[in-house]
Amino acid sequence: SYCIVPYTRGTIRSRRKDDILNEVRLLKKNGYKEITWLGQNVNSYGNGDEDGISEVTSFIGAYADNTEAKGEVTVNGGTFSDVAIVGGLVTGSGYSLSSTVNIVNGNFTNVDIYGGAVKTSGEVSHVDSPSYFNSVVVENGIFTNCSLWDLQRINGGTFNNSELNGLSVVMSVISNGIFNNSIIYMNIIDGGTFKDSDIYAAEYVNGGAFENVNVYGQGTGATLNINTKVSGINEVKYFQIMNFTLPNGFTNGDVMLSVNTITLDNITINVLKATDLDLTGVETITLIHSNNLTGAYSFSASDLMC
Repeated sequence: SYCIVPYTRGTIRSRRKDDILNEVRLLKKNGYKEITWLGQNVNSYGNGDEDGISEVTSFIGAYADNTEAKGEVTVNGGTFSDVAIVGGLVTGSGYSLSSTVNIVNGNFTNVDIYGGAVKTSGEVSHVDSPSYFNSVVVENGIFTNCSLWDLQRINGGTFNNSELNGLSVVMSVISNGIFNNSIIYMNIIDGGTFKDSDIYAAEYVNGGAFENVNVYGQGTGATLNINTKVSGINEVKYFQIMNFTLPNGFTNGDVMLSVNTITLDNITINVLKATDLDLTGVETITLIHSNNLTGAYSFSASDLMC
């Protein structure tokens, strides 16, 4: 509760950007592969009395003008606000390829995080091209009013009022985390706690706890695979195919999907079962329980053998 350090370290000073870049170039020339940036408060950079230093607006792994940028940024902690964190940033006709951002921990407010991004007229924006495999992996942290792009995997963390955008070239996965009032574009939900959020482009729901969550399909042939019992869903819409796999432990009276409102627009519903699931004695299988179910569907359960 009491720390003497702030009173003994003196006035906060910021090293000049050119000095830092020159040191990085020298370290690279001498064969160093990884550089760790340390700061008592990274958001204080440029706020001292030094001349010629402007407040930092972005943390960048690699920068290129009209060429390839391939960089990596790892954040192990700290407090960040109103900045961008970018694996590879380009201008002109340059492109960011295989750049990565790894968030191990930290506290982020109003932060944009990109695997790869382009800077045009002073503004940083996402590089939306499936040809460039830029990725972001989150292990932990607190994110408030943030936008994350190129997400490959979320293994933990708390996300409030944030937008989470998965990769377009491979499946994006949520294995754990807490998500409140957020918009999520991720493909595989293996776990996590979701409340008052919208999930788009979900293809597999293998776990998780949900409260007042909407799940929406995207594009032609949108398919939702439900491999666990799911409840707490407010609305399901815009899917053409729904596949249910009854999990081990499924028994008489269980429900696969409990949803307030579901729209079945000429949807195809298929039901399978886990390899080791014994349905002996199960008289009723309820796939969907809904207060408002509309639309038409076709149904196949050819693989259900007791």
